[in-house]
Amino acid sequence: MSCYSTSNITGINYYTSTGRFTDKSNNSNERDNLFKVWWKDQIAQYGTSTTYFVRDFTLSAADKFYGENTVAGFKAGTTLVMAINLSDNAITFSKFGLTSDDEVEAYIDISTYQSTLSSSYVSGEAIEPKAGDVFQLTELGNDRPGDRTGKYFEITERVDESISTINPLQGHYLFKIKARRYDFSYTDNDVEETASEQITDDALSGKTTDTIQEYINDLDTEQATYFNYGDNDDVYGDYS
Repeated sequence: MSCYSTSNITGINYYTSTGRFTDKSNNSNERDNLFKVWWKDQIAQYGTSTTYFVRDFTLSAADKFYGENTVAGFKAGTTLVMAINLSDNAITFSKFGLTSDDEVEAYIDISTYQSTLSSSYVSGEAIEPKAGDVFQLTELGNDRPGDRTGKYFEITERVDESISTINPLQGHYLFKIKARRYDFSYTDNDVEETASEQITDDALSGKTTDTIQEYINDLDTEQATYFNYGDNDDVYGDYS
């Protein structure tokens, strides 16, 4: 009994070197006018309005002694719609025991982000979310009781490739970000939720008042201003 072959049936488009459906040179129309538009429309229709804050950080302004920029702050907030998957009170087991923290997984249309947030970046800087940026769930929290506002979340991870979820036909349409509940740092230019009324919000232990602290970028020289062994080392045994 002979095996039935379809190799000569007319009307069937067989594979050729130029006919592969996943060949990106052949499916630009599907990527640009189908998937890209579909993702953008889904976020616009079913997303939530947030206020996005780009972290204002430069290496040249970092504290030379502590290695951080304590007065970095954020650029002005910008309204941005994103699709979110919120996990309230996510339980994590760590070496410190069980910890509870809110976590968010969000999806942002790349073209929308770049057109909306372009003014928050300097010329030549990549216009994309980065770890340390913060966004507020403004729309979700706009009717909370007690004058509270939406929660703030700090971005911890940003990817543009997750083949199983956001890259059909190998296209790049979205930023997929992960974020955790933002911890207020009590520094100048920080963002904070209203009506939180933390017990440390006072003049003694509240926000920092200094702007920029200058240090000599030399630990040996700097420590001499605090521990001068040559002049007075009685507390260490008077070895001099």
